[in-house]
Amino acid sequence: MIYRLLFAAALTTFSIVGIEPHVAQAEPEICQRLKEITSFDPHKDPLFHHKPREARCRTVYWLRLLPLPLPKILNKSELAQYSEEITKQNCDAAAALLSKRFVEAHPHAPSILENTKDYKEWESVTVGKHFPKLALCFGLEELRKAQNKMDRLGITAEPYAGLTKSLGLPHTRDLPGPVLARHNAIFRLHVDLNSSLSHDIALALLKLSVEGKALKYHPWHELYMAYKLRHNGLQDPIIQQVIDRRLDSKVKADVEQQVISGRYEGIPQYPD
Repeated sequence: MIYRLLFAAALTTFSIVGIEPHVAQAEPEICQRLKEITSFDPHKDPLFHHKPREARCRTVYWLRLLPLPLPKILNKSELAQYSEEITKQNCDAAAALLSKRFVEAHPHAPSILENTKDYKEWESVTVGKHFPKLALCFGLEELRKAQNKMDRLGITAEPYAGLTKSLGLPHTRDLPGPVLARHNAIFRLHVDLNSSLSHDIALALLKLSVEGKALKYHPWHELYMAYKLRHNGLQDPIIQQVIDRRLDSKVKADVEQQVISGRYEGIPQYPD
């Protein structure tokens, strides 16, 4: 699922004109490194054909790498500093600390401090999947920047309502840049949620939907998220606020039961 979400946006805006011809050339180093951690071949997957050969390997490398857990990368005092920086929304400072220690903890991986391309893929997919608090920090930061620019320019726009409607052609042709940036920030948070299953990201998205400015889910989907977060032990006023809404009792009972049973059927994610 992470692959479908991560590349769906690109596939809606780029035309696949074919695979590059097979020519005699040295295998890129990152492709050789990829073979060290997985047998998956990105060159045989059409989802990656919009990327050059080296870029395919780099994306999949950082998708497939299994890093050490955060407490094995940062010591106790560094963990406290890392958490404090994220709490203060100092995302770059938290990323600087993590990236430095990440390189030290993973000597066999390409250095994200020496190669900008590797750093960008690491930040995009590895952080999103394995370090969701930092991914959320960056996502909310990008969202704020886009919204602030919209406000300065007096731009208003409908909230994000799904990949096809909000980021697919032809809907995006006439959208101002800040609106696209806001939509993309929401899309990225969904990608990170799907890959990490982070409760923090789920709660942040629920709050954004209740606010209704940058994102708006269907009321039933908001209810599903609230029940799921409560079922997983989270406590936040917004969770109970959504659960206490006046909705049809049968709908509420069905949605709650789906959460308990692990199903998700017949619940629209976005308003019509």
